[in-house]
Amino acid sequence: MESTSLQTDSAQRAKLEFAIWRGAFQRAHAAWADAPAELRASLLLVGQPLSRAEAWLFDCPEKMSDSEKLFIVDSVAGNSKRNGRGNVAAALLRTRLGKTVLGAGAAALAIAVHVHGAALSDMINEVALSALPNRFAATAPQPPPIVDVPTAESSPTGKSSPPAEQAVAPMPGDGHGVRRDSPSNAAAGKPLKAADAQQRLRALVSLARERIEQRDSRSALLLAVEAAHVRGPGMQGKALSDAGVTAASLIIQSLAKEIATAALPVPSTAGPSALFCDGGRIVVTAGQDRALVVHRTDTAEKSVRFTEAPFLLRGAAIDKDCGRMVLNGEDHSAEIWSLATGRRIAVMSGHEGMIRAAAFSPDGLTLITASEDASVRLWDARTGRVRAVLEGHNQEVESADFSSDGHRAVTASADKTLRIWNVAQANGSGTLSGHASTVTRAMFSPEGQHVLSTSSDGFAIVWNASTGQQIRRLHRAGTAIMTADFSADGRRIVTTTQDSQVQVWNADSGQQLFELADAEGATRRVVLSPDGQWLLSTSWDGNTWLWNATTGDLIAQMNGPDERVESAAFATGGRNAIALTMDGRLIDWPLFLSPPEAMRHALRLAGDCLSADERATFGLVPEFPAWCRRSAPSARE
Repeated sequence: MESTSLQTDSAQRAKLEFAIWRGAFQRAHAAWADAPAELRASLLLVGQPLSRAEAWLFDCPEKMSDSEKLFIVDSVAGNSKRNGRGNVAAALLRTRLGKTVLGAGAAALAIAVHVHGAALSDMINEVALSALPNRFAATAPQPPPIVDVPTAESSPTGKSSPPAEQAVAPMPGDGHGVRRDSPSNAAAGKPLKAADAQQRLRALVSLARERIEQRDSRSALLLAVEAAHVRGPGMQGKALSDAGVTAASLIIQSLAKEIATAALPVPSTAGPSALFCDGGRIVVTAGQDRALVVHRTDTAEKSVRFTEAPFLLRGAAIDKDCGRMVLNGEDHSAEIWSLATGRRIAVMSGHEGMIRAAAFSPDGLTLITASEDASVRLWDARTGRVRAVLEGHNQEVESADFSSDGHRAVTASADKTLRIWNVAQANGSGTLSGHASTVTRAMFSPEGQHVLSTSSDGFAIVWNASTGQQIRRLHRAGTAIMTADFSADGRRIVTTTQDSQVQVWNADSGQQLFELADAEGATRRVVLSPDGQWLLSTSWDGNTWLWNATTGDLIAQMNGPDERVESAAFATGGRNAIALTMDGRLIDWPLFLSPPEAMRHALRLAGDCLSADERATFGLVPEFPAWCRRSAPSARE
């Protein structure tokens, strides 16, 4: 019964989503349908619009034309090709569909390939290849290598001073916070000492993962360190650095702590599943049980549960003090709720269209809302009374943001313009024109001197906030910029592009500093740490990666093999990260400046190395490595 109820809720959400986003979807479809064949690939849906459309394909197909359904399928196929997976299955699906109505089975195949990637498409390919024209056969994806990620092993940050010692909650076991379980005999007899370097590395990684799954964190940590020290023919350069990233990933995964259990997150098509406040100390989650829950990660308490509030977090915002939250209702209203008591403080009515965005002023006294009715409203955040109606845009307003001093606000609109408003005087102080399509977001730089905007035209523009003049335009050849954010110090800009890549730019010169490379999966969200040293990227398939935001070097994959991440944020000043998984758990990850720092921490925590008996059981060479403090091959007491 519960499963049926959740499916019903999902269908209802999808229909509501379709009603809200129908206009934007139809415009995107019309542009695709009218474009020449050679340009259609650049007009496919990506990211959240594609995820929304996939849900509509299942839950309200009767509301779409055959052409609109095929538009979604082509978008799925296009994204699969960009990700290097599912090409054959997607091509087969497209070939068999032709101009027929898309059925539920075909929709399931399309979306399953998009979500589950290479593993599923490989199985489909075995059946599908014989039925495909020869022109598709060459696109069959190859199995990915076991180890194929870059690292920060040789990064300059490897020489940086390590962060302050981190408090790690003890795991079941001894006083070192690690288990003292004996290794499984399942690993016995593996001839690691006779294998080549690459085989040893892969076997050690496999053994470490097995020990993580069995909650034997001590062996997992030491096997990961052992993997990082593998040397031999073929273990030079990238292969050697891969070992460092692999070890750091395994160490972080073995030290991860589950701090709370939330409800199953709402589907990504329904908006964000979590909002983070006060460095991750407060997390508000939206669950499929139609409730919002406030979690305090420092005490692992569920302090408040909202059951009568609007349960979607799209366009929601939390004030700076983490005391209040504004939620957007389904009747063109917005509601202010107390995070401490779970009670509604005020209802703000007056807009004639759906509210697309809301934000608290830095002092928490004023709220701004942006609506599809083309208006912007300022409200008293304590009483919910309207202070002013700001008019000037002539199409729906997509975003609203305050300057850091709260004296100005900036809005972005589908009318291709940005507007800067004087909050105290409740009037406009400038209109910024220069985009060729809908302006999707605008934000002030931390010091308030500049404004950064993104648009569906594929450009990001930096503006002078005082004069309204363009300072520079950011663009990456061959693709479109989808999102952009300033770093906390305003010196860098982080962008994501339509081909799911992430770039870091110098905000002053507009020069691209580097692009993050080789993270698997299409990038969904990017988060910078408060000090600007770290960057977390989460992909649509649920993997999360930690990067050095100064050099672009990959440090580690944060999530384990069985964890799929919905949202992630930095906590405790950037020394830890908090993640909400797709199965409804809140996970705390420790962070390290580099793989060598992760290994030093692992050795401090484990306090020793594998004994002679353990090394024999795991098939390791009997000689203790140089980093081990043991001087003779004696068994552990």
